[in-house]
Amino acid sequence: MYTQDYDERYPPRIVGTWGTHPYITQTDPSMPGHLFYTSDGGSGGGGYWVTWMDVIYPYIKSTQVFVCPSVNSGIVNGGPAYPSYGYSIYMSYNAPGPPTHVSGITLSAVTNPAQSMMCMDYNSPYALYAQWQQIKPWLLAADPRVVRHLDGTNVLFCDGHVKWYNRTDSMMQSPTPTTSYFYNPQGTTSP
Repeated sequence: MYTQDYDERYPPRIVGTWGTHPYITQTDPSMPGHLFYTSDGGSGGGGYWVTWMDVIYPYIKSTQVFVCPSVNSGIVNGGPAYPSYGYSIYMSYNAPGPPTHVSGITLSAVTNPAQSMMCMDYNSPYALYAQWQQIKPWLLAADPRVVRHLDGTNVLFCDGHVKWYNRTDSMMQSPTPTTSYFYNPQGTTSP
C-alpha cells in the first residue's frame, strides 16, 4: 500500500541525511520512532528518530507489530526498547530523493524481488542497518537477537512473502553477499 502511494518506492529506512545529524527526531509518543531506539551503525549514532517504521505506521496503525512476541517488549539486556525487525541497508541505497530524506528504491529497481531480503528478525538498535556483513557473524554464533525461532529466523522479501530459514541454510550462510538473500536488490555488490 505504501509503494502505491509513493511512486512505487519502498519506504526509506530513516528520514534525514544518512550518516549525519540531525536526523528527524520522532516527538509523537504514539509513533514507533518515539518508542524504539535505533542506530544507523555509523557516524550518526543512535536515537529516537523517524524511520521506516514511522512511514508505514499509517498503514498498520499498531506499534505492537514491530515487536516479536518472542521478545520481552523489545528490551535487550535491560536497555532501551529496540524494534524486532531489521530493514535491509540496501533498500535506500542509490535512491534519489530530497536532500533531507533518504528515499527507498523503486519496485522496478529490484532485479529479483522474490530472493531479495527487505526485512528480517533482528532485535537490535540497528533496525536500520540489516546487511550481510553484520548479520552473518550473528547467524554463525546462533545469536538470539537474530535466530530466536527454533534456531532460525523469519525473512520478509521484496515481493511481500515471508519465509522461515534455519540459520544453517546455505543462502543465510553464503560466503559472499552476492550469493545470499542479503544481496543488493539493484544487482550490485556495494551501494
